[in-house]
Amino acid sequence: MTDLHVGSGRASVTSDLEEAARRALNAIVILETVEDGEPSASAPDSEWEEWNRTSHRPAYRAWTQAMDRLEHMLGEDFPGRECRAWVPVCVRILSGELR
Repeated sequence: MTDLHVGSGRASVTSDLEEAARRALNAIVILETVEDGEPSASAPDSEWEEWNRTSHRPAYRAWTQAMDRLEHMLGEDFPGRECRAWVPVCVRILSGELR
Protein backbone atom coordinates (compact mmCIF):
# COMPACT_ATOMS: atom_id res chain seq x y z
CA MET A 1 0.00 0.00 0.00
CA THR A 2 1.17 3.48 -0.74
CA ASP A 3 0.76 6.56 1.41
CA LEU A 4 -2.48 8.14 0.28
CA HIS A 5 -1.86 11.59 1.81
CA VAL A 6 -1.47 14.32 -0.76
CA GLY A 7 -0.18 17.81 0.00
CA SER A 8 -2.56 20.19 1.74
CA GLY A 9 -5.49 17.82 1.19
CA ARG A 10 -3.92 15.31 3.60
CA ALA A 11 -6.53 15.51 6.38
CA SER A 12 -9.38 15.44 3.89
CA VAL A 13 -8.06 12.38 2.06
CA THR A 14 -7.53 10.56 5.36
CA SER A 15 -11.00 11.50 6.57
CA ASP A 16 -12.58 10.42 3.27
CA LEU A 17 -10.66 7.14 3.29
CA GLU A 18 -11.64 6.43 6.89
CA GLU A 19 -15.28 7.19 6.06
CA ALA A 20 -15.12 4.85 3.05
CA ALA A 21 -13.66 2.09 5.26
CA ARG A 22 -16.35 2.62 7.92
CA ARG A 23 -19.13 2.52 5.34
CA ALA A 24 -17.78 -0.64 3.74
CA LEU A 25 -17.53 -2.44 7.08
CA ASN A 26 -20.98 -1.25 8.16
CA ALA A 27 -22.52 -2.27 4.84
CA ILE A 28 -21.16 -5.83 4.99
CA VAL A 29 -22.43 -6.28 8.55
CA ILE A 30 -25.89 -5.14 7.47
CA LEU A 31 -25.85 -7.32 4.34
CA GLU A 32 -24.75 -10.40 6.30
CA THR A 33 -27.44 -9.73 8.93
CA VAL A 34 -30.08 -9.46 6.21
CA GLU A 35 -28.85 -12.66 4.57
CA ASP A 36 -28.91 -14.46 7.91
CA GLY A 37 -32.59 -13.55 8.17
CA GLU A 38 -33.61 -14.85 4.77
CA PRO A 39 -36.87 -16.80 4.59
CA SER A 40 -36.75 -20.56 4.89
CA ALA A 41 -36.48 -22.63 1.72
CA SER A 42 -40.09 -23.71 2.17
CA ALA A 43 -41.41 -20.14 2.46
CA PRO A 44 -43.88 -19.05 -0.21
CA ASP A 45 -42.52 -17.15 -3.21
CA SER A 46 -44.32 -14.02 -2.05
CA GLU A 47 -42.31 -14.03 1.19
CA TRP A 48 -39.05 -14.42 -0.74
CA GLU A 49 -40.03 -11.63 -3.13
CA GLU A 50 -40.92 -9.30 -0.24
CA TRP A 51 -37.63 -10.09 1.57
CA ASN A 52 -35.64 -9.51 -1.60
CA ARG A 53 -37.40 -6.25 -2.43
CA THR A 54 -37.46 -4.71 1.05
CA SER A 55 -34.36 -6.14 2.70
CA HIS A 56 -31.81 -7.88 0.52
CA ARG A 57 -31.78 -5.65 -2.54
CA PRO A 58 -31.37 -2.39 -0.55
CA ALA A 59 -28.65 -3.92 1.65
CA TYR A 60 -26.82 -5.31 -1.39
CA ARG A 61 -27.09 -1.95 -3.17
CA ALA A 62 -25.65 -0.12 -0.13
CA TRP A 63 -22.78 -2.63 0.06
CA THR A 64 -22.05 -2.25 -3.65
CA GLN A 65 -21.99 1.55 -3.36
CA ALA A 66 -19.71 1.36 -0.32
CA MET A 67 -17.35 -0.98 -2.15
CA ASP A 68 -17.34 1.28 -5.21
CA ARG A 69 -16.33 4.21 -3.02
CA LEU A 70 -13.62 2.21 -1.25
CA GLU A 71 -12.29 1.03 -4.59
CA HIS A 72 -12.26 4.62 -5.87
CA MET A 73 -10.41 5.85 -2.77
CA LEU A 74 -7.79 3.08 -2.86
CA GLY A 75 -7.32 3.02 -6.62
CA GLU A 76 -4.90 0.34 -7.75
CA ASP A 77 -4.29 -0.59 -4.09
CA PHE A 78 -7.86 -1.92 -3.82
CA PRO A 79 -7.50 -5.61 -2.93
CA GLY A 80 -10.77 -6.82 -4.44
CA ARG A 81 -14.28 -7.52 -3.13
CA GLU A 82 -13.57 -10.76 -1.27
CA CYS A 83 -14.11 -10.05 2.44
CA ARG A 84 -10.86 -11.69 3.44
CA ALA A 85 -9.03 -9.21 1.19
CA TRP A 86 -10.67 -5.87 1.93
CA VAL A 87 -11.81 -6.18 5.56
CA PRO A 88 -8.22 -6.28 6.92
CA VAL A 89 -7.39 -3.24 4.78
CA CYS A 90 -10.32 -1.33 6.32
CA VAL A 91 -9.20 -2.31 9.81
CA ARG A 92 -5.68 -1.08 9.03
CA ILE A 93 -7.09 2.21 7.69
CA LEU A 94 -9.22 2.78 10.78
CA SER A 95 -6.37 1.86 13.14
CA GLY A 96 -4.21 4.49 11.49
CA GLU A 97 -1.76 1.96 10.09
CA LEU A 98 -2.69 2.89 6.50
CA ARG A 99 -3.30 6.45 5.43
